[in-house]
Amino acid sequence: MTPDTPIVEIRDGKVQGLVNDRGVLVFRNIPYGASTAGSGRFMPPRPPQPWTGIRDAAVEGPKSPQASPVFGREALRDVMEPVLRLDQPMSEDCLHVNVFTPGLQGADTQVARRPVMVWLHGGGFASTCSEVAWYDGSNLCRRGDVVVVTLNHRLNVFGYLHLGDILDERFAHSGNNGIADIAQALAWVRDNIAAFGGDPGNVTIFGESGGGAKVTTLMAYPAAKGLFHKAVVMSGPLMRAMSRNGATALARKVLEGLAVGADAAALQQAPIEAILAASQAALAIGLAPSEGTPFVPTATASGGFTPVVDGSSLPAHPFDVSSPPSSADVPLMIGITRDEVQYWTHHDPKIWDDTLTLAELEARVRPFAGARTDAVLAAYAETALSPAKQWVAIQTDRGARAASIGMIERRITDGAAPSYFYIFDWESPTLGGRFRAGHGVDIPFIMDNVEVGSSVVGDQAASADLCAKAYSGALLAFARTGNPSTAQAPWPAYDLKDRATMRFNTQSAVVDDPDAVRRALWIL
Repeated sequence: MTPDTPIVEIRDGKVQGLVNDRGVLVFRNIPYGASTAGSGRFMPPRPPQPWTGIRDAAVEGPKSPQASPVFGREALRDVMEPVLRLDQPMSEDCLHVNVFTPGLQGADTQVARRPVMVWLHGGGFASTCSEVAWYDGSNLCRRGDVVVVTLNHRLNVFGYLHLGDILDERFAHSGNNGIADIAQALAWVRDNIAAFGGDPGNVTIFGESGGGAKVTTLMAYPAAKGLFHKAVVMSGPLMRAMSRNGATALARKVLEGLAVGADAAALQQAPIEAILAASQAALAIGLAPSEGTPFVPTATASGGFTPVVDGSSLPAHPFDVSSPPSSADVPLMIGITRDEVQYWTHHDPKIWDDTLTLAELEARVRPFAGARTDAVLAAYAETALSPAKQWVAIQTDRGARAASIGMIERRITDGAAPSYFYIFDWESPTLGGRFRAGHGVDIPFIMDNVEVGSSVVGDQAASADLCAKAYSGALLAFARTGNPSTAQAPWPAYDLKDRATMRFNTQSAVVDDPDAVRRALWIL
């Protein structure tokens, strides 16, 4: 071993990483589970095979099999390319973690161990991976003296095909294998992270979009209880998972498309491409229940494969009626971007090009607002936004904001640990200002990676850096203590009186119950 090639011995063998240009020790593609190919397909995750010698942990691992995302505009595809990693190889041998650490400590050391932060990537439950420049944990490591872990796990049909009511008992929980993978990764962290200088008793899970929805699901997943101690949900509240009946109907369509019937062996040997094609065709038929999708539209059709309330591995919908008891003791930091839905308007020229009229806005609102239409239109007219921007605000408020606050209020009612709510307010100049404070714009900020977030930061690097320092600083404080307050920005817990809301921008500050009338229109 040399100073540039650190070696760590963990439960399954030795791994050799590298020291990057920021002085952070990086270990990639460490298996936390065996391959899920062949006899492991649609089965619960299995432990990895131990190895002899020293495993090379300086190279990236593959992502889970997935379909290519679909965009209405190539310009947006170009903006999001850093998050998509379309060039990353795919494999069913994808259960691996990446570890970023400021320094190593042996398991027997008396030196204080560092907080551990486990990042869950977005892409709904369907796509992308952890090998993304925006997700690099080096800056958080250096700034906060923490250990950052990122990971890959099964996605889409491979992670969420519910076969429990079609095949034998071995497949009873196949509809939640993607979440089971993450729980196994968290168990790996518990058992191994001390060797990397991390504290297994202080683990924060955090994620954006689909990553936030995974965090939400883990909060209601009994097998994950005790494997994390704080939770951060960024733009990903998931109050309801897939129903068992809906998931079974969808799975039957996949099997019909593959022409394998109830032959488990044939299903496990089918080509990856055939399974993806059958899953895409099944979703195109429209059998994926809307309750099983994340809170916002997904960029890929296979977003319909999501966690399933199977009655045992996931006993109930995460936050449908009450908050999950298994995470009642876990502090929560949860928030949204101001213009979440703007991201998806690239399919909608009237919104994307800001040409919607007031009459057209009313025609869009009336079908879901009904008798409240006039009140809704009046509330948003006060914003002085254009009709197109009012539409984005309405859709953001009734979706992401209402669900996030709904989760918090259920936790308050149930006497759970404190929750902290925020709105990310920084507006991107990208695409002629069309990206705005849209879904996903905050990822480089939370990771303190604005220098690699140029596709959304544009020419606003100085103001972006100020916002990133406040945003990531609050995250680091929360990971260390369970309270996101900093000396620069005190942040009280959310309650039903003041409804304290942190607004992150160049100047970040807490505001009590912002846009109260709008909030009350959509409360869940």
